[in-house]
Amino acid sequence: MKSSFVVIENDKANFINPSVQDYLSRESSDATVAATLARCVPTVAGALSIWKKLDPQVAESVRHQVAASMLEALSGSSVTGKIALHDLTGFVGELVLKTGNADFCQHLRRQGLEKLFWTVTAKLPVFVGELETGVYSHLPHAKAYGRYLRLEVYRYVSSEREYAMEIEELSELATSLVASPVEMSEEFYRNFNEAAEEAGDVLELSSISKDQDAEQVIGEWLDHFDKIESLTSTSAFYWKRKDFDERLASIQQMEDYRQRMEETRGSAPRSQSSGQSRPAYDRGFSNEDLRSMFSSLKRDD
Repeated sequence: MKSSFVVIENDKANFINPSVQDYLSRESSDATVAATLARCVPTVAGALSIWKKLDPQVAESVRHQVAASMLEALSGSSVTGKIALHDLTGFVGELVLKTGNADFCQHLRRQGLEKLFWTVTAKLPVFVGELETGVYSHLPHAKAYGRYLRLEVYRYVSSEREYAMEIEELSELATSLVASPVEMSEEFYRNFNEAAEEAGDVLELSSISKDQDAEQVIGEWLDHFDKIESLTSTSAFYWKRKDFDERLASIQQMEDYRQRMEETRGSAPRSQSSGQSRPAYDRGFSNEDLRSMFSSLKRDD
């Protein structure tokens, strides 16, 4: 069924009218509306959006009803789309805690939600901590799943990995580990430091193109160094950091020089307007000028 407001196909509803979309983007405190939408969401991103749009002041009974409808929808096969695993787990975890429906964990163990997420391994440590010792640790199979994901993090920087990691990946992983209570093995940190050294070695000032803002690119590299060094005491970036700091100082000197030159030009007297008198050489010589210039010359007899 299709109208100018909504398209309903089987048990899915897509709201296509902009005014309706604006209305639905507001916070909702109506249990019937929110729960009905929750049961017929077409995508996992849509379900997450509706959950976030619940009025913070909504009654707990309403929030419970909506959460139950969300879990019911996710348990079926009609919800499609994908979001990052760390976003999905936080969302589903809230629903389970809100409803107290620990049986949903059995559903996850049997069927899972693999079709609804992709994994950003660098973002996993915080969730691993929540599973092993945090807010989800009391749920069935939470610790076992935490150990499984911890192994994924270990493999992420394994010396047997098939590709060289990028500095952005290691920076993101370092940030997650710093924010997590998860402790990794000494071997993990050796592999991490080796990966960091490899990632730093490939960063060359000559690789910055003319179309890029060199100051911004170098600043981002140094920011990644800082995040990685907040996790480990690696000295892998010592020489690179020295080169980058020198280039930034050079860029700043050039900027300061350019600014001084502009200020100097701005303070210089402005050229006279075309209506004012100008030097003779600028406006040419008249016949009278020429006679005056050579009037002192005398002809020899």
